[in-house]
Amino acid sequence: MGASVHAEVMVRPLERGTDVKVDEFLAAAKVEVIDADRTLARRAAQLRARHRSLRLGDALSLATVGTDLRFPEGRSRWPRYNAR
Repeated sequence: MGASVHAEVMVRPLERGTDVKVDEFLAAAKVEVIDADRTLARRAAQLRARHRSLRLGDALSLATVGTDLRFPEGRSRWPRYNAR
């Protein structure tokens, strides 16, 4: 998992004081946290340059796993969702 995803995953456990349990779970599941470096940051920036509606956190996640971002069939851009 990318460092940005790990940071998001840990917010609620840190608020609730359950972060040690989450860390233990991730260690038992052998989840590796991949540090963000210049190469990863550049890949994320390239994704955002091509797909302006893509948020930085999502671009970092996609860059971490090396995903080539493609639009869903028949679309020219990603759909927007209202979080409300």
